[in-house]
Formats: sequence, C-alpha cells, structure tokens
Amino acid sequence: MTKVNYFIAGAPKCGTTSMYHYMKDHPDIFMCPIKEPHYFVRGLMNLRGMITSETEYKELFKSAPPSTPVIGEATAMYLYFPEALRRIYEYNPEARIMILLRNPVDMLLSRFHTLRYTFFEDAADFQTAWNLQEARERGDAIPPGCLDPDTLRYRKHGMLGDQIEILESIFPREQIIYILSDDMKRDMQGVYKRSLEFLNLPYDGRTDFPLSNERKNWNNESLGRVFSYFEQAFPLVVARIKNTLPASLFASIKGMIVKRQNNAPIPEEFRRELVEVFSSQVEKLERITGRDLSDWKK
Repeated sequence: MTKVNYFIAGAPKCGTTSMYHYMKDHPDIFMCPIKEPHYFVRGLMNLRGMITSETEYKELFKSAPPSTPVIGEATAMYLYFPEALRRIYEYNPEARIMILLRNPVDMLLSRFHTLRYTFFEDAADFQTAWNLQEARERGDAIPPGCLDPDTLRYRKHGMLGDQIEILESIFPREQIIYILSDDMKRDMQGVYKRSLEFLNLPYDGRTDFPLSNERKNWNNESLGRVFSYFEQAFPLVVARIKNTLPASLFASIKGMIVKRQNNAPIPEEFRRELVEVFSSQVEKLERITGRDLSDWKK
C-alpha cells in the first residue's frame, strides 16, 4: 500500500468533518472511508472503535487506486498528542499536515456539546463543566459514559498555540497548512482551492460546500445511547451503511432520533474569563500563522 501522505490532524470542532467530505470527493484524493480512525493515538486514548493495529490501518486504504497521488485521513485529536505527531512523522516524514483553527473559546463550547451528544459529558452547561475540571483531575465527578477522562480537560485542549509549536518542531513548516474556520465561513471555495494547491492538485470546479457535523442532540436519550454506541464502536459499518443508502434516506432515519440545535450563548462574564485564559495562545497563533486574530481576543 502507498503510505498515507495527507493528514487532517486537528483541531476538533474547527471544520475537520466538512473538510474531510470536501476532499473525499476530489477525483485525485482517496480519503480513509471512516473519519477519525485514531490509529496514531493508539494507547494514548480510550475510545470505542479505534484502529489499533497496522493491519487494520492498511486495510482501510486497500481500495485506493495505485496511481492516486494523495491518500489521506482525518483524525482531529492528532494535534493534541505530541506522541501522535511524532508517530506520523516516523510513519511518513514527507506527509502533508492540514490544521484547522478556531477561536479556542468557541471551539471548546462546541466540543462540550459534542461530548454531551456522545455521553462523555453530563454537566448541564459548559460553565459547570469548566468548573469541574479540578475535581475531575482528581478522578471525581467523571460521567459514567466517559471512557477517557482526558477528554474533559477543556483548558488543556484549548492550548492550540502550544500544540502548534510542538507540531512545527516535528514537521517542516512547508509541509503544514493552517486554515481558519472564519475563512471557511467567508470563502470556502477559496479555502478549497488553496488546500488543493497545498496538495499540488488541480481545482476540480467544485462550488457547493454543505456543512457537516453541526450541533446535534437526541430526541430520545435511551435510543440515543444505543445509536451513539453503535456509531462509536462500529465506525466502518456505519460508513458502509451511509455509502449504501441514499444520503436523503440515511438523513431521514437519523433525523427521527436526532435534532439540530444552535449553541446557546455563554454568560458574558464567563466568556471574558475564557478569553483571558486563552489570550496568550491566540497571540502564539497570530505569530505562527501571520494572521490578525484580534476578534478572538474579544
């Protein structure tokens, strides 16, 4: 098998699912049939459905045509773990790394809601979850459905500047592209073209960029627990079902038990507290990306 040479490696809740689907549709890219195989965080995380063996990992890419110039996968947690980044470099030192970035405060709020959706989190609101971090560090107040308490360390997960510095100590800068979620909202077509240029691929004329992985909640919690378990434990089976059924039919089935929701705003005083916590991280991101991120410090 030709080695994977393109990784969407982070950060969570920054648009990685949408980007995965856009790139998956390009004729010169073969993307892993499941998003988030988590292969390079084996032993670092405790999740259902993780790909943990080299044989399993290679199997995911066996149907890639030999002439395919770009073979990729997307696991948003790779950026968080320095060891995962080192493993990727050892696996393929010439790999291209794509990092999607977002205001850390908004990213963590979105992450909180996703953890509630997957039953890893049971706090009623993000401020409560934030204030529980010290207790959870001691092993207290861990939700029964949370397989990996490290996922509840919101402050640590928001240290994007530190994570990027580690990434650049491992991979050459020319092999990394940074994409802001703000740019994806303003001009996804332009972002898509720039992404293809980074991969040395031609633009395929795409103009439609539907959003993926918007915030969701369960209409029925009991049914949601069953469905969530199945999604996490058997990602390849779910991917095959999605690819077999018409997209509209799969969406209709899931729509019976899932409802979309907008993120509720957090109290202004709490938001100011979070902005202060992550201000130095945002300044690091400004230096690294060369972008003005002053809106992220408000």
